[in-house]
Amino acid sequence: MFNFNELAIVQPNEPNCYRGSFVGIRKDKYLGKMAFTLPKGFENFKVNYDNVKNLFFAMYRTFEKFRQNKERYLDKDEQNKDNAQIENNNGAYIFTDEDNNETVLYSKIDLIDKIFQTYQELEIESLIQELGLIEEVDYSKIENYLDKGIFLSNHAIFIENMVGYRNIVRGVPSELIELFCYIYKELASELEKELSEQIKEISFNFSYKYLSPEQSLFSEHSFDSTISILKDCLDNIHKTTAYKNYQYWDIYEAVEHFLYGSLDFDRDSNQGFWGINNFSYIWEDMCNYVVLKDKNKKVLGADSYLPFKENNPNLTKERIWIDKNEIDNNFFFEMNGISRHLRPDMIFVENIPRVIGIEEMIRRGIVKIEQIKSGSINNILFLFNQEFEMEFMNEFDELFKFFLLSINKNKSFVKVGILNFSQNRFRNVKILRNEKYSFRITNINQSVFNDMYNHLIKEYKNNKNLIKECEWVCLMDWKYYSIDVFNKINYRNQDWLNKSIIKSLTYEFCLSQSTDRIIHNEFGIPCYDENSDDIALNYIKKLDCGIHIARLNFLKIQEIYLNG
Repeated sequence: MFNFNELAIVQPNEPNCYRGSFVGIRKDKYLGKMAFTLPKGFENFKVNYDNVKNLFFAMYRTFEKFRQNKERYLDKDEQNKDNAQIENNNGAYIFTDEDNNETVLYSKIDLIDKIFQTYQELEIESLIQELGLIEEVDYSKIENYLDKGIFLSNHAIFIENMVGYRNIVRGVPSELIELFCYIYKELASELEKELSEQIKEISFNFSYKYLSPEQSLFSEHSFDSTISILKDCLDNIHKTTAYKNYQYWDIYEAVEHFLYGSLDFDRDSNQGFWGINNFSYIWEDMCNYVVLKDKNKKVLGADSYLPFKENNPNLTKERIWIDKNEIDNNFFFEMNGISRHLRPDMIFVENIPRVIGIEEMIRRGIVKIEQIKSGSINNILFLFNQEFEMEFMNEFDELFKFFLLSINKNKSFVKVGILNFSQNRFRNVKILRNEKYSFRITNINQSVFNDMYNHLIKEYKNNKNLIKECEWVCLMDWKYYSIDVFNKINYRNQDWLNKSIIKSLTYEFCLSQSTDRIIHNEFGIPCYDENSDDIALNYIKKLDCGIHIARLNFLKIQEIYLNG
């Protein structure tokens, strides 16, 4: 097994990072050794042992979940269409896109998979029963264990192990089973697989005999010492076992390969990597799955093999999932008798009304507040981000009306909500709105403004009549892009990106022909944020073409994907 401290990490913002969308482990041509290439959006990933280990096992599970979903949900009629799946003899999984480009996914690493394969093929738990490693104690034969007992001063006899002499039934010594079960348990725990009480018990017994309480196979500070002890145990078992049948060799070779193996993929194959060389497939599948499981979203259309009828019973499959009660399937055009069909990634509406408060508007950059202080007197400027005019202009108007009403009424000694200020505190306060996208409050005391602001927050939370509720259709295009590509002034000069924009705007045009609701066109890109539990982190940018960039929390989406 490899040490995660010795695994090189390639982050997406490094100068020599491979172009393209590979995620996984392979030999880095610049570093000259095996390296773990992280997903895009992981520029802020903190490289340390635990983070790398946790991400590795999470990605291992993610690849396997992707493969299992394909096998479970992909119709036989679709096997030779988009995203078809083929399993070859070397354990690789091949998917093809609409342009028949092959994407090879290694969903397993041999030195890990061989442990789980051996566990299943040899029916280890049945073998445990046969060897008597966890059998019930037969007290009628207690005399057979007296030679193993410790005679105490109170004339009691303490027998630590009731198994008896070294058991080699069917050529498999009990020590080898215990060693195997310990490795299996450590791997299964990291991969969050279910463990039987039998495996837990035998693994604990092995740890108790050979390891200290602080030692663990995947602990940064005890990895080397633990591996060394396990190797010594395996070597001793091999030397002292005279008869070795096929089961012995199967278990021994799985353990040996795990302990002495390394990430040298190209020894047994020509592929030379573990991972996927087009991670956009995985990213799209993860995002689709999260929407599928979100009860607050009603899907109107989706380009996915996943069973979206679970989300909306009105959906039918016509090249894409489509709810014809809500929208038309007009995502195609014809020319010279030939039709070309478009496949938007996702179309959905929220099942709950969208009500947005001042705190959320500030967090998402819809409204910006600037304060110019002069002693205890403030001039407060509210600036509206014009990029959000279609969605939130009504809310900004209501925000202005709130302060206008509050100031005018307090000048007339009228109580507004919980506010009850003296006339003197509002004597010189003015509210001015000379422009559509801003207004200014002048000569307001800081404590007065704080009271009004806090009251405003409470009103937005408790009084839905304060703002107009607005429901829109969200048109999502999952993009495995880095945010850096959109920060360049000439980003539209990149043909591959410009084609994506044109395609998404075409989706929007087609959708607009069958709905009167506001269409919110978004690119959903991955972002790493270990401190947030939100799926959508924020809307940091709106392109000049009207498409919003939504930074989506990779860790949260992955969590739902693996556990949903």
